[in-house]
Amino acid sequence: MNLGTVKGISTAVKICVNLSKAVGPLFISQFDYAKFKYLDFKTKQAQMVGYTEYFQAEARALVELKTEQMRDSLNKKGLERLKCEENIRLITKEINRLLVYSKVPSHIRYLEQDKEQTSSESTESTESTESITINETWLDRFNSLASNLNEEWRQELLAKSFAIEAQKPGTIGLDTLFTVAQLDQKSFYFFDAILSASLKMYEVYILPTNINTFETLLTINEEQHNLDNILYQLRHTGLLISDPGIGAHLNAEKITQFVYGSEVLAAQPPSTIHVPGIVTSRSGSALAALCTTTPNDIGVNAFNLFEAYLIENNALHTRYTLSNK
Repeated sequence: MNLGTVKGISTAVKICVNLSKAVGPLFISQFDYAKFKYLDFKTKQAQMVGYTEYFQAEARALVELKTEQMRDSLNKKGLERLKCEENIRLITKEINRLLVYSKVPSHIRYLEQDKEQTSSESTESTESTESITINETWLDRFNSLASNLNEEWRQELLAKSFAIEAQKPGTIGLDTLFTVAQLDQKSFYFFDAILSASLKMYEVYILPTNINTFETLLTINEEQHNLDNILYQLRHTGLLISDPGIGAHLNAEKITQFVYGSEVLAAQPPSTIHVPGIVTSRSGSALAALCTTTPNDIGVNAFNLFEAYLIENNALHTRYTLSNK
């Protein structure tokens, strides 16, 4: 078994321990930590699928109960009807929460693909998993949001947030959960479209700009929008910064890397230069870490134009592909 596999198993243990504590007594009663900790990798993966099916089955049972309550409310009057309606609201919240938790196991694969090995195999296998617990305040806020939000894309973001936080508490801030909760669907798709065309510079995403960039057309839900309009639509979210003078400062004394997909541009100019661009704000960068972007022609073109810009300014140190590095 290689280090990556061991790291994946430890991640799975951390997440499931936190998951059992988060969902409550019903799930804890069915979660045998001691046994799970020492199961082999394939068995753990199968059990993860089992957890997903368990949550989905619980949600389906509650949907049936909700339907019964709705039918029953039609024959009630006064306080009895109000009681039925309150039950329906409570059941709906629990359905939403279970659906979010049912998506958590599928996000473990993102954590297993982490290429950084920060500990040895022996350290990983003896790590104290039980001591890693999600903060109660964070968990209360998460459960509140999970109970009240039911859009598919938002549930996926919340589930990934939990998977990351369960592995390393303190990674996902309450402000990030607030961003996920407040963002509307249209704005999310607009933001995702810009991310998919942007280069990653450390934890920040940047879309280098020139005189023609703002007329670039991006396809969102089969409709085309120019970049200038998208930025206008996203202004209220605070996820992006596009003010004059914003961008990246390339320092002559160090190499700065820009990543798009598996391609990397390493830049180091002879003297400090400023690259104008649209960049993610702190909240935008935090949200971007939860998004899964797919390279597209717009992004490839932006990457190639930026490479040409670096060459023109004698600032390109090297270009390489991550799979070959």
